[in-house]
Amino acid sequence: MTYFQSLNRPAGTLPDDINPIVRTLPHAEWYVAIAASDMPARPGDPSPAQISEWIAQGVERLGEVEVWRRFDRTAALVSADETPEGRAEWRALWPSKRRCEAANDLAWRLRYFLDEHGVRSGPIPRWRDVPVAVSGREVWHERVDVRDIEMRERLAELVKAVAA
Repeated sequence: MTYFQSLNRPAGTLPDDINPIVRTLPHAEWYVAIAASDMPARPGDPSPAQISEWIAQGVERLGEVEVWRRFDRTAALVSADETPEGRAEWRALWPSKRRCEAANDLAWRLRYFLDEHGVRSGPIPRWRDVPVAVSGREVWHERVDVRDIEMRERLAELVKAVAA
């Protein structure tokens, strides 16, 4: 879709050639899905539609829960102190630094494209206060995205099914 064609669309409407999965999967997880797709080693300058198809392919290949889990582990490793175990887990998640970086660049490219067209990418976060610690008589809460809670529950169900 060209810029001039997009002017004839109502604001916030997803262009016809963009896979609608970009509405259901948070932007932060797109690069995990892209990296798991058949994206070539040197992706060149793919169209936004092609990037969205790689996202869909990666989600189909890994499953939504595994895409979330890989992103969640990546985020945890980035924010944790570096350890030999953490480096080993990072290498298992991201065996190719170049592929990781290319996937991340493409995810941002699609995000910018959608922003330019007034399209919200990913679901709107829903927050819940969750108790995380108790100190004496005081309970401390932390705001957690409900999607993270739901994904953890789905992951637990998958683990139970495999263990059974």
